[in-house]
Parts: sequence; structure tokens; C-alpha cells
Amino acid sequence: MGWVEEGGWRRRLYWMLPIALASVIFAAFLSDELVTFWLNLIEFGETFIKPVYFGLLGGLSLSALALFRVDFKGRRSITWWFIRLIVRLIRSGGDLRGASPIWFDFNGFKLSPLRFFAWQITKALVGALLFINIMFGMALDAIMRGWDPGIGSLPRIFILPFITPPADAAFAEANVIPLIPTLTLLISPLLQALWIRLALLVAATQILKVITPFAAAYVWGLEAPRIAKFSPTIQALAAAFLAWSMLNMFFTPFIDYNTKLWVGGAGAAALSLTAFALRDWRRVRKGGVPRLSLRQVYVRLGVLLLIVVSVGSVAAINNSIADARKVEMLGPYIAQLIYVNRYLAELDEVKEVPHIFGLTSISPDQIDASIARGRELLSVVRLWDWEAAFDKLKPQIGLIPYIDFSDSDILRFGGLLYWGASMEPIVPPTVRPEDRWYAARFVYTHVPSGFLMLDGHEGLIVDPAKFFKQRRIYYGEGGLFKDPWAAFPVGRAESAEVGGYFYDGRGGVDVPPPLAGSSSSTSSSPIQQLQCGFSGIGTCTPECKCSSHTSLIELGELP
Repeated sequence: MGWVEEGGWRRRLYWMLPIALASVIFAAFLSDELVTFWLNLIEFGETFIKPVYFGLLGGLSLSALALFRVDFKGRRSITWWFIRLIVRLIRSGGDLRGASPIWFDFNGFKLSPLRFFAWQITKALVGALLFINIMFGMALDAIMRGWDPGIGSLPRIFILPFITPPADAAFAEANVIPLIPTLTLLISPLLQALWIRLALLVAATQILKVITPFAAAYVWGLEAPRIAKFSPTIQALAAAFLAWSMLNMFFTPFIDYNTKLWVGGAGAAALSLTAFALRDWRRVRKGGVPRLSLRQVYVRLGVLLLIVVSVGSVAAINNSIADARKVEMLGPYIAQLIYVNRYLAELDEVKEVPHIFGLTSISPDQIDASIARGRELLSVVRLWDWEAAFDKLKPQIGLIPYIDFSDSDILRFGGLLYWGASMEPIVPPTVRPEDRWYAARFVYTHVPSGFLMLDGHEGLIVDPAKFFKQRRIYYGEGGLFKDPWAAFPVGRAESAEVGGYFYDGRGGVDVPPPLAGSSSSTSSSPIQQLQCGFSGIGTCTPECKCSSHTSLIELGELP
């Protein structure tokens, strides 16, 4: 009984050690990403969650399509077959003489129904992280909400290689442009997932079923199986990949006069191999494994060679004719390509407004009339001079030593244009070096009025309070979380910030003690900075709130 209990304890330890090791590795490599994810979630909420939701939705759908096996009758798994084989070889000490040919039998390997289903779910969940596709997930979510991407028009794509389109935009507008959402958002990721499924779940499985009997026969000196037994499988795999190539030819970026030949050739070769595979499979099924004679091999190769030569010859003739008649043969396809690209680039919506530049002389008596005619244009002339705009706004800062410009942007309100300049707090040069760390994080934390505006048409100073009711900015666009960050004791009675301001925004995180370390640390890790800043800097309450610039920009409110 004691031996049984000891064996059970060892088995549990055998499974617990890999789990513990995987957990440690996961925490070591993803701890920083998890903290960043949590901070973004706290600060941005639903705005941050939406891309994550779309990515996981698309990834889970594509992963299930690419990796989830539905063969609950066979219940095979290459991964678990390989793991079992490695474990058995390790237990045998690497001595193949103590191994059994049954270990290499992939055909006889089968998982239990529960384990097989659990493994498929696990693959789909883990693969969702590898197949993350935000655009595909966004399209799926929109379809579930009632959006129609035009899937019903998809069969038109299979007609395009077999017709010569007219050289006008109406054909592209009717047959190609309505399919763009489906082709770009859905078909491309679906084809990639199906290709992975074909390569991993179909091709790899069948190839393994062919190779393992020969490997076992070679290792143990057994009689090798006849290749004719596997000829149906080999031909069916070749036919499947030819059919897959034919399918992808319908979704090629460019279709020309030879595309129908390649499609027909791939389809004819796939059908021929399928017919040969069915014929051989029936012969194997009826009894015994017939020999695959050289004549049968030559017949199959001859049929494939005949298809290749026929298609290649016709394509070469078409190319020689197209060299002399490019407009007639290539022109319609190039025209359709141009129309589709114009639509994608929105060039059809570009309006050209001619303007004649040059010096013209106007008589003095016509000046007023000319100004009156161009008054509408002159009233919206834009001031694009960056240096002049900043020179105009610079006096608005005055002599405040802890404020500087951070960035400028173009703003549009009510059909008018404005220059907008945001500011950031800086530590004045008069602060002693030993006090700069504390000053940057506890004193010079914000700009009381951090946004200035300039009329982009007339160059006049505009009161930004007319557009933004709240303009207090913490660290603006000029400081990232890894450089400066603001902190204050939770529950403080007095404020050390300039102006005695008490921050009451929603951003930031509460950091409990201990907060120890050197105040001169230069580490770029936010967590390390939060842990190294408060040594010898006065007294703090037991808990402090620390915030990055992203959480402390107080968004403006439009009137």
C-alpha cells in the first residue's frame, strides 16, 4: 500500500513540476505585458478593450478553423503521438532494441473522446493568440450585428477569369467593387487559416501515416510495405494541393487572358489525380495490395505532362499574340485594375480646381473690384507659417519658468482653421540637482492653462476657453510614463504642487508601501521607478497615488 501511495505521489509530482515551470516562465516573460495591460485597462476602459475583443474574436475564429479537428471517429493527434513516442524512448534509455514497432504505429494511435475534445479546445484557445486579427474580428462582429459585406455576390469572382471584361468602369463597379469588403476583410484571413489546416491537419497527418510504417520497417528490419498501398493517399494529397492552387487563382491580385488556362490546367490535373486515386483505392479495398507497375506510373505522369504541355503551349501562343496586340488583349484587364485602384485610393472623389499662378498687373481703379471678387477666397487664407505661429503664441507664456511648448496641431471648428499649441511642465533650471527628482513629480506636475490657440486665417490670438472649458494638462504630450510621472500622498491635507492645486481626476494607481530605493535610479521600467523614488523625500502617508501622462490629461469639453 505504501508503494502505491508513493507511486501516486510521484506521478502527481511528475505533472506538477512542468506546470510550475511553465507558470514561472509565463510570469517571467509576460509580467511586464500583464502590468501594461492592466494599467491600460484601468485608464482607458472600453476604448482599450474593443481592439482586444476584436483581435481575440478574429483569432479564436481563425484558430478554430485552422486547428480544430472534427475527426471524432479517428481521434488522432500528431502532438500527443509524438509526445508519447518521446516519453517511451526516454524511459527505454534511448535503446531502440527495447522499443516496440507498435510505438511508431500512428494509424493505431487514438485519444479518448474527452481528451481529444479537450485537446481541440486547448489548441483553439492557444492558437487564438497566434491568429489575432483585429480587422477580421471587427468584420465578424459587424456581421453579427446585421452588416452585409456582400458575401452573396462572391460567386461573381469565379466568373471573372473566363470572360474578357469591357474597358469601362461600369464592369468593375458592378462585379468587383461590391466584393472588396468581403475579399479584404474575410477571404484573405480565411484562406490563410484554411491553408494551415490543409498543411497541418490533412497533409502532415497523411504523410505521417505513410512514413511511420517504413521507419518501423527500417529500424527493426521488418518487411517494408508496398508503396502501392499508399498510392491513393499520395495522389489524393497531390490532387488536394492542385485544387487549392486552383482556388487561390480566383483571388489573385491580377487576372489576364491566361488566368483561365492556369485555372483549367490545375483543375484538370486535380481531377485526373483524384480519378487515379479512387481507382487505386477501390483496388486496395477489394483485396490485397496490387503492385504499382511502371506502366501505371508512366500513364499518370503522361497525363500530367500532357496537361502541362497543352496549357503551357496555349499560354505561350497567347503571350506571343499579346506582344503585338497589347491594347486588345491586355487593355481591358489593365483598365479594370486601374478602376479598382482608383476606387481604393478614392481618386474618383478628388476634385481638381485649376488656379493660374503668376504676376498680373491690375490698374489702380480695378483693385477694389478685384478684392471684392476674391473676398471669399481671401477670407479663408490659411496661416501655415509654423515659426510665425509660435512667435505669435510665445508671449502668451510670459515669464513663467516651468512651462514650455510641447507640440502644435491643426484644429477645425465651425469651418474655420486654428493653430493649437499644447504646453508641458518642466523643472526650472534654478532648482538644485538634489531636488529635481522631487520637484518633477510632486511640485511642477501640471500646466494650469496648457493650451493656446491662434486664428489660422487672420493670425489673431483666440481665447481657448471658448472651445475648451478645462485646459489643465499633466505632462502633456512631451513626457512619457517611463520618463516623468506625478505622485501625491493619498489623503493629503496640503498640496506641494504649484498653485496649491489638488488633483481630482480619475487617472492613476494607488501604490502601497514599501517604497524604498535610491532616488537617483535611472531605470526605464515604470514599476522600478515607482519602487525607487520616495527614499528620503519627506514624509508620505502609507499610500501614494502615481499617474502617467495618459491618465492625467484632462480632456477638454466643447461648449
